[in-house]
Amino acid sequence: MRYIQNFLATSTDQETLLYCMWSLQYITRGGGESEINEVLQMEIFEDIFKCLQIDNDKLKAVTLRTIINISSESDYQMQALMNRGLLDALYPLLQDSNRSVRTQASAVYANLLAGTGDQVKEVIDWHDGKVIQTLMEMVNRDHPDVNFFCEQKLIFFLGFGRVYLCTVQCM
Repeated sequence: MRYIQNFLATSTDQETLLYCMWSLQYITRGGGESEINEVLQMEIFEDIFKCLQIDNDKLKAVTLRTIINISSESDYQMQALMNRGLLDALYPLLQDSNRSVRTQASAVYANLLAGTGDQVKEVIDWHDGKVIQTLMEMVNRDHPDVNFFCEQKLIFFLGFGRVYLCTVQCM
């Protein structure tokens, strides 16, 4: 794991970063809580989030898969991602030119919106409802697979966050 941490922190080579992210994706895929906690303890999320900013769709995709793996395991792990800046790193991907990247970013939001009440509120309140507003716009304009993830979120808000949804719609 130290090698992955060192390469992520020092490498600018996209292929090296891609291999590091594939390794992390493999470790976090169904590995269980202990493996994901080990990844969380590595303090590499600033470097992981930088991979989302690189203009490389393969790198973004595998990075998002890793984040999906972590955010779907437990509320604690999801909160750890949020505390490390996930919302700021993730939002621009909802407007990415690649449909697959938008779809996977929506899947991360689906995990976040299935978290604790405080986690849901944090997503809803992020930049005065920007996430929810963007997801609602995606339902109207984007491809069916992205719509599926957005509709999941909106159904969740209608069921558990009615007040917040009304606030966003009235802005």
